[in-house]
Amino acid sequence: SIVGEVAPQGLLEDGSQRKLLLAFSQAWAIGILLIALGARVMRQRQRDRHDASEKLTRSEANLRALFNSSQSGYILIDRQFRVQAFNATAGKWYEELNNSVLEGGQMILDYWPKEVRGEFVNRVFQALAGKVSNDEQVLSGKGGRSYWFELSFSPVHERERVLGVCLGLLNITERKLAEAAHRESEERYRHLMGSV
Repeated sequence: SIVGEVAPQGLLEDGSQRKLLLAFSQAWAIGILLIALGARVMRQRQRDRHDASEKLTRSEANLRALFNSSQSGYILIDRQFRVQAFNATAGKWYEELNNSVLEGGQMILDYWPKEVRGEFVNRVFQALAGKVSNDEQVLSGKGGRSYWFELSFSPVHERERVLGVCLGLLNITERKLAEAAHRESEERYRHLMGSV
């Protein structure tokens, strides 16, 4: 055995060999326990990392589902006006309005209608300066169809620094058409009442 090889017979005259063997055995046992404990700690850390990774993956999937199920479109634009991220609704409306696919890395200004580009740039610069603003714009889509959008420009912060702009797009065409129909109805009513 290892103990016999390490502690040969007759090491001490007073019979303290037994004490030496006992001390060696205890040290050996403590070493084995420390190795086992270290292995257990490592396994626990691996489980913790795995659990944290699973939680992060679930959280990202939940956030993506929430983000993509919104009726509003969202486009994340960096300080150089490049598209960094967008949700499914923004991609759908972008394709309808531009007859092309929205992709990360694109310059948003290259695809924003020229007739409203100046106001758009001003709103983005305001958001980059930390100010939230909203606007309503009529944008033309496929076949010349007009769509009303409520646009929101919000700064995206990280540790007190504005990294970019979150552009929110909400299609308000039906609401605008209903408002126009209501105004026409009121005008007809006034005209009718005025002629009586």
